[in-house]
Amino acid sequence: MKKDTESLRQLYQATILDHNKNPRHFGVLPEYTETIEGYNPLCGDKVTFYLKRVEGKLEAATFECAACAICKASASMLLELAMRDNFCSYKELHATGLGLLDGSQSDAGKAITELDALGGIRSFPSRIACARLAWDTLKPD
Repeated sequence: MKKDTESLRQLYQATILDHNKNPRHFGVLPEYTETIEGYNPLCGDKVTFYLKRVEGKLEAATFECAACAICKASASMLLELAMRDNFCSYKELHATGLGLLDGSQSDAGKAITELDALGGIRSFPSRIACARLAWDTLKPD
């Protein structure tokens, strides 16, 4: 069943605005064990993830960025969704997110979800790299 285009557009706008204004898991993680940095030289977006691993397992993550609203919102969404299940399904989440951004996946599931907002970015091809930066930087193990 194809999802309502207007509903997706509204979800995209509301989700991006919300995550840009109120980013989740933003700032330096106390007691982080490693950092991963991503940079898009075409637009100047920079993102840094602070990770805490315990016995090789990713336990927590936060981020900071000097980036546009889409990049910041995408990083916030990525960590919010990943942390909901303590990174247990991160490989699947990562694949779904990239699939929504590159168009190989049309939606995240049967119901309209926050992750579907990533699919809305495809309507703005010049902004896909902005949204992908976080996903390309924080790759699954």
